[in-house]
Amino acid sequence: MPSSPGPLDALPPLFTVAQARDLGVSRGRLRGRHVQAPAHGLRVRTGGAVGLPDLVRALQSRAPGTVASHTTAAQLWGIWLPRELEGGPIHLSRPRQAGGAPRRRGVVGHEMDPRAAVVVHRGIPLTTPAATWAALAAGGLGLDDLVAAGDSLLQRYDGPAGQREPGAHPRCTVEELRALVEEARGRRGARRLREALDLLRPGADSRPETLVRLAVVQAGFPEPAVNPLVRLSDGSCMPVDLVWERERVCIQYEGDHHRTDPRQWRRDIERDRRMQAEGWIVLRVTASVLGPVGLARLVDDLAQYLPRALDT
Repeated sequence: MPSSPGPLDALPPLFTVAQARDLGVSRGRLRGRHVQAPAHGLRVRTGGAVGLPDLVRALQSRAPGTVASHTTAAQLWGIWLPRELEGGPIHLSRPRQAGGAPRRRGVVGHEMDPRAAVVVHRGIPLTTPAATWAALAAGGLGLDDLVAAGDSLLQRYDGPAGQREPGAHPRCTVEELRALVEEARGRRGARRLREALDLLRPGADSRPETLVRLAVVQAGFPEPAVNPLVRLSDGSCMPVDLVWERERVCIQYEGDHHRTDPRQWRRDIERDRRMQAEGWIVLRVTASVLGPVGLARLVDDLAQYLPRALDT
């Protein structure tokens, strides 16, 4: 029978080493299999439900004046990131006058401009959405991923994100992002920011939607409209992901929730049936389309219905 954590049970899922020692937890137990060490001086009980906001708050309490930034701020804002950047180290920034870049195990520290705007979101001081996007470019995020990150900041107030967080979307405007791009001239990532700015499109509902849009344009097809309402002959309107209205062709990206949510699944079937009855070509795609084989097959399908540039 496995040994009991003992005094560890009296601690919250996230605790400090000092709290544990006050309860008599030995140094050896704090290095054992029942705990994890996300940063110096902090421990998490194995299996404990500790979210990123809790961890950031705890680290900021031990490093006064710090601001969540870079990929950490991006996750707190809900910015769309590649999966490999989720769950990485915590990024904290601080002006030189307040102590400069924090230095502690488990934290990537940065020195920030004292004039940089800081906001408090859910009790956590962090960089603004626009500044966070610019920092992702400086950190080397690729162009397509940077466009997807920017699109996530421009989600509709009445889209899925807006319904989950009323009043929170869009996180910023294209004008705010353009202003940050101008300020970034001459800095690392500035060229990629300018390229990404021209490719942003308000209204996307998911990272895969943006990546599919970019992929089909890179393959030489005309750019589709993003999440327009398609009006049917009876006057009703259908929200559709990517649309070429003149050719009556559309792409619907089906995430896992389309499969697991019965109401969503029924709405999808009804939408597609009604559109197809009126002559629309509805191409339904899943995550496999983001791989080389899936994309090649989508390109072949689209070529049957859409004109394609000859120089691709």
